[in-house]
Amino acid sequence: MDALSSLLNEIRFEGWFFCRSDLAAPWGFELPGGRLVALHAVLEGHCRLDIPGTDEAVELKTGDVALLPLDSRHWLRSDATSSPVAVTLLQGLDRRDRNMTTFRMPGTGLRCKLLTASFTAQGLFQGVALRGLPRIIVLDATDGGFPTGIRRVIEAIMAESQAAQVGVAPILRRLGEVLLVQALREAVTTLPLRGAWLSAIADPSLGRALAAIHARPMAPWTLVTLAAEAGASRSSFAERFREAIGLTPMAYVAKLRLSLAANALQSGRDSISRISVAYGYRSVSGFTLAFRRAFGRTPADVRRAARTDGA
Repeated sequence: MDALSSLLNEIRFEGWFFCRSDLAAPWGFELPGGRLVALHAVLEGHCRLDIPGTDEAVELKTGDVALLPLDSRHWLRSDATSSPVAVTLLQGLDRRDRNMTTFRMPGTGLRCKLLTASFTAQGLFQGVALRGLPRIIVLDATDGGFPTGIRRVIEAIMAESQAAQVGVAPILRRLGEVLLVQALREAVTTLPLRGAWLSAIADPSLGRALAAIHARPMAPWTLVTLAAEAGASRSSFAERFREAIGLTPMAYVAKLRLSLAANALQSGRDSISRISVAYGYRSVSGFTLAFRRAFGRTPADVRRAARTDGA
């Protein structure tokens, strides 16, 4: 299994949101951020996306997809002169369909149609994978439309949301996950994402090492064996790995193991003691200390939260 597939398997999606917007200029709204990833696909027309308080802004056109890793607070506007309104105050936002919110703003100005998706997740490792990426990643339209893989998923989402059949919710949730995977894959294969995990997995040498780690996370990895997987010397591998990901190779292995342990804690099947041993710790106290240092929570905190959410 490649590292991207492994990461996405480790993320436990717990919530998703779709909104289909049909807007006539002038318009503008602010989204609060805070989810795992937000995605905006321009179905028709054009708009502007800004990160408030920064100089970061992009102009989007039909067929473009804007991906916001770690979902920063952001504005969507018809143009740079439109004042954004908090999304909670918008008129024309219809949430009656819990599978697909709709937002309509009638008028005679230039029209823009959007599909927005965002996700929340239980996984704790994604912060490593998404760290260092630009706050806005734009996947440009190809031949005036979405890249082929993304287009097919968007078409399926739009068709399913309008079908009014039983079983829509789980189908849309899975299509949302596929849309996110397609967008991440498109970013990895087409964009120069330097200094980030996604660029590292596209690098032939680092990608081999990352794939090996994710395929066998509990193997007795050392810097020597990982450098051999990468086909590089220890020193050059260690330097390139840290530069790309922000962690040493062995710190990365340790955090991945802790993330897998967190998923085991959330499933609630094994005791904390058994999980600590399974993921390489000789004592619960050592496991707890490492876990708190990595995630700011104790294993018991994660277990209690999982039980509360499942109640």
